[in-house]
Amino acid sequence: MDVQGTLKVTRALSDASRLRIIVSLAGVEELCACQMTEMLGLSPAAVSRHLSVLLNANLVRSRKESRWVYYRLSDDFPPLAKQWLMESLSSSREAADDRKRLENVLSCAVEAECKPRVIRKMGQGGLTEERGFSREVEPDALTRQVAHWQDTLLLVRAPHSKTGAREMAR
Repeated sequence: MDVQGTLKVTRALSDASRLRIIVSLAGVEELCACQMTEMLGLSPAAVSRHLSVLLNANLVRSRKESRWVYYRLSDDFPPLAKQWLMESLSSSREAADDRKRLENVLSCAVEAECKPRVIRKMGQGGLTEERGFSREVEPDALTRQVAHWQDTLLLVRAPHSKTGAREMAR
């Protein structure tokens, strides 16, 4: 490996989320991107970016099957680096928590795990949508979320409508 390759690898390993991905992939044959999203508790965009960095450093490989992309550790992963990471991180609290979450994620079929979702959030910039994949939401949680969205939508009605004008006057 040349200097640039070594720099790519060390940069790729310089992030806690990417280390968590590496440790998780070391314990299984492969994982779907949405399984990693669920396990890590990060947004699909953040997980995609981390996986892109790991792919660019040749630390992971991917394959696409239907609409799912599966990742595994690369055969080119430096063996001494892998051994050092596993010895250093496998006994950490974060790794233990990730293993528990991963067991839960792997107990579901990928088709059940990777359900399209849209989350609407009210922030400083107004109502926004986040699209991605996640587990199905429990019915009670879904009912609470829909009620919250309905309350949120009342706040963003156009001021020129009668209802919107009354809401704005409050």
